This record gives sequence, structure tokens and C-alpha cells, in this order.
Amino acid sequence: MSENIYSFIKEEETKFKLPIEVISGWNWNFYEHCRQAILYKNSQFTENNDYKKSAEGRTPFKNVIRFILNTHYRTEGFNVSDIEIFIDNAEKYFKSFLLRKYHERWALENQIDTFIDKLVESYVDYGLALVKNVKGAKPEVVELSTLAFCNQKDILSRPFGIKHYFSPDELLEMADSGWGDSNKGATISLEDLIVLTENESKKHGGDIEIYEVHGVMPEKWINDKKQESKKYVRQVQICAYYKNQEDESVGITLFKSNAPKKLFKALKRDEVPNRAAGFGGVEELTDAQIWTNYAKVRQKDFLDSASKTLLKTTDSGLVNRHPTGFKNLDNLEVIQVADGKDVSQIDTFPRNYQVFNASVQEWEDHARTIGFANEPLLGEPAPSGTPFRAQERQVIEGKGIHEYRKEKIARFVEEIYRKWIMPHLKREVANGAKFLSELSSEELESVADNVSIRVSNQEFINQVLEGKLPSKEELTLLREQTKADFLRQGNKRFMEILKDEFADDDFEPRVDVAGKVRDLGVFVDKLSGVFRTIFSNPILLQDPRAVKLLNTILENSGFSPIKFDFSSALALHQQQTAPPLPSPAPQIPQNVPLTA
Repeated sequence: MSENIYSFIKEEETKFKLPIEVISGWNWNFYEHCRQAILYKNSQFTENNDYKKSAEGRTPFKNVIRFILNTHYRTEGFNVSDIEIFIDNAEKYFKSFLLRKYHERWALENQIDTFIDKLVESYVDYGLALVKNVKGAKPEVVELSTLAFCNQKDILSRPFGIKHYFSPDELLEMADSGWGDSNKGATISLEDLIVLTENESKKHGGDIEIYEVHGVMPEKWINDKKQESKKYVRQVQICAYYKNQEDESVGITLFKSNAPKKLFKALKRDEVPNRAAGFGGVEELTDAQIWTNYAKVRQKDFLDSASKTLLKTTDSGLVNRHPTGFKNLDNLEVIQVADGKDVSQIDTFPRNYQVFNASVQEWEDHARTIGFANEPLLGEPAPSGTPFRAQERQVIEGKGIHEYRKEKIARFVEEIYRKWIMPHLKREVANGAKFLSELSSEELESVADNVSIRVSNQEFINQVLEGKLPSKEELTLLREQTKADFLRQGNKRFMEILKDEFADDDFEPRVDVAGKVRDLGVFVDKLSGVFRTIFSNPILLQDPRAVKLLNTILENSGFSPIKFDFSSALALHQQQTAPPLPSPAPQIPQNVPLTA
């Protein structure tokens, strides 16, 4: 390991530009991989491409990659509306309702739709997506071209660095995150750094180069009091460089801290052994792009040749009489040719033009084939005469690989929600007075109903255990008083209750992304038959089993049972019609609901 963090960054950055051997005979480089993907996607040649320059004008670049990538984005992506939060416990449906309600606002504020779009694009383009957990559990996609260095075989197995370019204004805003604070390990203030890097920043349009380094590194790099320590700890370092009077590069620290948990997750597209990135969409289309350009360059050469009018003559004096050729001749002007001599046009018609035209089409077709982008997926009509069944089969076959890749993305997003986002949402709902104030009066009353049932149930059990036996009228009154008390005391009282409710160890909301966790269609179809039976015989709604089934259908269909409130109606009905209670006090087990 290097002497310090500053030399480590520079050494790793240098090694990052060198290729590694994936397998005998195949060298690969992460930096060039990302660079080529960006260039080809945006119709730009690489420096070492033989077809970058031509004799005249711009070399043609017929992009066969971009429209296929757009097909991948569309078929392998999804929206935040495809993310469903649900609970398998019928007694806690009101909690999933609150989580869903809060998630709608949170996802909008944190631009989760944009996150998903960027995740899919990185996954498709590079064959790899790197996601960072920023403050507040917001997931953020790291643009891979900003990596200063990483392990080219496994991106998260060793420390990696991200290179940022901040304007002075943007850099000063990072003071809110502790940058430039000597108590957070800074060796220089942000203001001083701006002054010291003034000349160097001109190379980058006035922006200042900043390195963000994450990973397990020597403890002594983060703790000045442990310079003799041999331990390694997970940490984050924010560093920069400036030139001193001797024009030497001097490293400085803006922030350093322990990182007790991993803040990054990575997703590969099509696995490639011994490579940090999977097989990306641009990479699989590279050959088709190169040879399409080759054929287009040859076509351009033919067209350049055909556009010229060349003459030949046996009259040696003709050129002297017309030194500019025939460019300046007027219409119907007569030229004199010596006796026995002639002037004729040279045939420049491109005889092989169609060969290269066919080659272009062949490589375009090849690109569509390996990119699984047939006509139906591209929105193009099938060739005339194609049977409907054949078209349908093409659609199914074309979507197969895209569905497989979409499932990988969906499960990755589900993991992000389960590990990062859901714990955050649970805390926010429990403490979110502002959130509860946004509930409608109807929604607030439904939540109050469910909470009051639970509280009154517990109170009923407590009274029985004390030897008291409340009547059905007392039970109804207790529930109504509890609900009214909640509503009267407002959000503050709800906060006290919800903190306890969401602290339950057995409360674990589940997330389904794009229908990949469970087959909602099959599940709901099966239950819908029972649903229709219940509604054809409304008296069944007085049966707790029927109500439970109905609520399960709603919960798993993405609708909150709270919105329909069948359980509360049933509880009230049962309380009103309950027979007189027996005189001896029954033995009531714990957690028995009032409605039982």
C-alpha cells in the first residue's frame, strides 16, 4: 500500500489506464470500455479508428447503436408506479397504506423515476450500474466515466475513486456536508483551496478537481493518532491537489470519516469472468458499428468519384488553350479541337456501389439480430406477407432476453428498497407529523379506526384480566371514545402511537418491483373469482373470513383495504349484534382481536 492517501490516488489513477488480461489473448480496460461506449453512442470515432479522417470533409458515421439502445431502455425499464409496497399481515394493512402514501411523495421528491432511468441506461450501455446510497436513503447512479480508478476485475472489492469537477459556488455548498471543516479531518478550508487552485482550474473551465475515495484502507490514513497501526478500516476520503511555487503537486484533505457500512451496490448486465463490467449493449454492437462505418466510407468515396466530371483528349494543345479546363465555358460556347483529335468523358460511375450498399444493410440487420431488436419491438411493420402467428412469435422471442434482463434490474431495485429505502420510510412515517397533516380527513379517520380498534382491544383484555367484564355497549363506547381522542388530539397523539406501531419487530413490509417478486396476475385472478362470489351474495360480508379474503385481494392488487374499510364495518356490526356476555370471566389469551 502507498505511503499516504495522496500518493495512493495518483498511483491507482495511473494503473487505471492500463489494460488487464481477462483471459489469455484478451486484454481489456475499464476506462477505454466506458470511453468507447460514450463515443459510439454519440456518433463519434475513437482516435485510433482508421476511418476518422477522409480526403474531403467529414467522414460519415451511420449510428446503428443508438436506436437499438433506445429499444433496450424501453423494454428493460419500468416506472416508479411499478413499485408496490404490501404487507402479508391483515391486521397491519393500515401500515402499508401509510407507507404507500408516504412513498408517493418521497419518490417524487427524490426523483426515483429519474434514478430508474439512469440505472437502466448505465446497465445497458456499459454492462454495469453502480449505485450510491446518499443521505436520506436516496439512491444515486454513479456515472462510470467519472471513475478515477477501481479494481478492473471487481469494482467493489478494493478502494475506488470518483472524480468530480466543482465550480467555486458548488464547492462552497459542500460545507453543509462537513467539507473544509478541520474537525472532520480537513487540512485546508474550501476558500483557501479555491484560491490555491485558481490557475489549475482554468484547464477545466474554472472547475476544481476533487477526488472522492471509498473503501477499506489503512487506519492511519484516517486517524492521525494511530500512525503505527497496521489495521485497515472502511472509510471515505475527499481529497484535492494544488501546485506549489515549485510547480509540485501537493495533496490536501477536505473531509475524512469512517464508513461503518457499504454505501454502494453494483449490478452487472451479462456476466463476463474476470471483468468488473458485464457485456454492455454498446460493446455487443461495436463490430456492427465499425463495419457499417467502413461500408459507408467506401460509399462516400464512390459518390465523391461519381460527382466529378473527368475529360480526356488527344489534343495536346487543348489544355494550353483552356488552362482552367472547361469550368469557365459559357453555355453553347464552341471549342476548337485539332484535326484528327477528340475530347471525351471518362466514365466514373461507381460499378460496385450496390455491393457496399448491401453490406451496410447486412450489418444493420446483424446489429438488430444480436441486439434483439426485431421490427415489432422497434415499432416497425413486419415485412409484407408475414403471418400473424409468426409476428407474434417474433415479439415473444424478442422480449424474452429483455424480460430476463428486466427481472435482474427489478430484483436489484427490490434489494435497494429492502436494505436502504424501507427502513428509512418506516422511520419517516413514525416521525412524520408533516406527512400526517397531508392526509385527508377521510384517510385520517380510517387510520384512527384501525389504531383505535387495536388500542381498545388491549384495554378490553386489561379489564378482563382485572376481573371486569365490559358489556357490548361499553366496548363500542370505548372504541368510539378512543377514536375521538385520537382525532381530537391530532397528529401529536398519532406520532406517539405510530412510533410504537412501526417499531414492531414482526412488521416487515415487502416490495414488489415490476411484478418480479410475485405473479400478481395469477394471484389476483384466482382470488377475483372468490371476490365475485362475495359481491354476488353481500350477506357474506358479515363473515370475518370473507372480509379477510376481500382485504387480501385489495392489498395484493395494489389497493389499500383502508380505503374500503370493510374490517371496521364488520367490527362495528359484530359489536352491535353480539349476544350478551356470560357472567363468569373468560380466559382471554394475549393479542386476541376485539372482532374475534
